[in-house]
Amino acid sequence: MTYLLFFLYAAIIFWLLSRIPFFKNCGIATKWLLLLFGIRAVAGMLNCYLSYHYFPVSDSLALHTIGLNEYYLLTNVPKVFFLDLVRDPFNNHYTGLFEVSQSFWNNLRMNVIVKGIAMSDVITLRNFYTNTLFYNFIVFFGSVALYKVFSVQYDGNKLILIIMVFLFPSSLYYTSAIHKDGLIMLFVGIIIYTMHRMLEYGFTMKRLLILILFFLLIFSLRNFVSMIIAPALVAWWLAHKRPQFSKVIFLIVLLVCVVLFFYSRIFVPGLDFPRFVAERRESFDVISKVSNTYMPLGVLTPTLPGFINDLPISFYHAFCLPALWNFPNPLSLPFVFELMIVWALFILFLIYRKSNSRLQLLLYFMLFFCLVNLLMIGYTIPNLGAILRYRSIYIQLLAVSLFVSTDWRKMNSRTISG
Repeated sequence: MTYLLFFLYAAIIFWLLSRIPFFKNCGIATKWLLLLFGIRAVAGMLNCYLSYHYFPVSDSLALHTIGLNEYYLLTNVPKVFFLDLVRDPFNNHYTGLFEVSQSFWNNLRMNVIVKGIAMSDVITLRNFYTNTLFYNFIVFFGSVALYKVFSVQYDGNKLILIIMVFLFPSSLYYTSAIHKDGLIMLFVGIIIYTMHRMLEYGFTMKRLLILILFFLLIFSLRNFVSMIIAPALVAWWLAHKRPQFSKVIFLIVLLVCVVLFFYSRIFVPGLDFPRFVAERRESFDVISKVSNTYMPLGVLTPTLPGFINDLPISFYHAFCLPALWNFPNPLSLPFVFELMIVWALFILFLIYRKSNSRLQLLLYFMLFFCLVNLLMIGYTIPNLGAILRYRSIYIQLLAVSLFVSTDWRKMNSRTISG
């Protein structure tokens, strides 16, 4: 029965993809759009298979198991099921917003996902594969939203752009498994799409409400990501108002954020952001020591000099690993080549950068948002496997932004004339 339901729901999803205007009007022929979703679905099924047979302690399988317990609550004591979303089990009055333990907010990110899985279990008969299929259908909205934004900025071969947006290897693999990563990509994609439309076509209350809703959704899953995207959006909006000062605006907003990050505790003692990052590193260090890809980072001093001192190793971990010179495990070779492509795109961008002002604003936003997130990943995660997963979204966004911002015609003409 569960297999029959899987194929029935798959057929319904394919039908919806061909009917929903958001997908129909994305600029990709329906047959190719269905193929792209099919590839994403297969990646999700592969993740399920690997979780069952090779990685029984995987996060997605653990979430599925916890979701089964939540399903019991939903079907037997629904009042407790829903009250758990707002109940504070630690009796600390919902404080500890950025704490890594004993915090309602830290628990909320897990609750949001497992409650969603439990509600999905009602119609999927608690099937891991079918839940993953639904999950990928939802996440697919984020990929299409990003494609809509980038395709407007790019006048070259759309096939390459499609591959980079929908089939970027690490992002496709990690966001197709049930976890926070795919949802973060969805939320970020919708925010970027909505912000882009607001700047291009004007303010509406509907667009503002969508921005607020998806910002809160990011906050519920990874509050530090929401703290990074908020000022990046503000800088994008201000730069759109004064495009002649766009570089200065983004730099000023970034500097203000750095100052607030290190010194806001002077005015609000509870907002000690450097301490939060240092504690997050310690928390990851404890759980990463058993991993085969553990990379000791040591203790992070929660001060400006401490962060500056750790910047080189954090940058190296986030932007340069895995590398060929480290004799990587064969399983990590795809990530090695992927990173090499990103660095090649960066070099080509520096040489053949486009001068489109509107495109530059999107690029500056992406650089702000992605680079800060990647640095935070380098500072906090001492585990290469986890780094690959956490950075996959931002590496992809960075790669696509560099790709669409490079003048490929100019490069080709110089190559031919040379």
